[in-house]
Parts: sequence; structure tokens; C-alpha cells
Amino acid sequence: NDEIFVLDYGLPAVFRLAEDGMVLSRFGKRGTGKGDFSVPKAIAVNPQGQIFVAEALSHRVQVFDRTGNWLTSFGKKGQAAGEFTNPESLACRPGGSIYVLDRGNHRIQVFRYAPPSA
Repeated sequence: NDEIFVLDYGLPAVFRLAEDGMVLSRFGKRGTGKGDFSVPKAIAVNPQGQIFVAEALSHRVQVFDRTGNWLTSFGKKGQAAGEFTNPESLACRPGGSIYVLDRGNHRIQVFRYAPPSA
């Protein structure tokens, strides 16, 4: 579809916009719980419509459906594989690969994302 997702670092929140810029919905608030944001730095949407948000202070990536329902998260503070120190950017590729710029650990990590089963 023609929706656009925009991350507002300051609120923090994700806005879902129509192609003409009309706000369709908004989700997220400051915090560290499921669906909350703590210094969100980047947003990406995969071809299936899941939304990925990288959070620098919580050292994680959260995943939402296109309407803002929380699906899952991955990562925690650390240096091992699957851990982050200030993830700052991310990108999604067709086929399920998620690339996360792990700034504090000076690396890019690649993950394979499969939506959680119901």
C-alpha cells in the first residue's frame, strides 16, 4: 500500500501517514516496556509490513505490525552476537534479513526475521 511510517525521535512515537501526509495513526510513548521507546534512532519496514524500530538507550529492536501492535523485540546491551550497544540504524531486505548498525560495537549485525506464531 501507499502508507508511510515516520519516527519522531522527540515524542517519541511512530506516525502512520497516508500518501497525502494525513496522519492515520500514531503509536509509542517514552518508556522501556513493550511498545515503549527509549531514544529511538531508526525505523524500517519490511515487505510484509512489519515495522522495526532501533532504540539506542534500550539496546534493542522492537517489531510492530502496520497498525502499531507490538509483536516482539530482540537484542539487549552487550557485545555478544545478538546484543547491541546503541543500535543506530537498520534496514530490511526482501526475504527476511534485517541489518542493524550496532554503533557502540562497531559492527553491522544481520538477523533473519520470522513473524512470531500466534
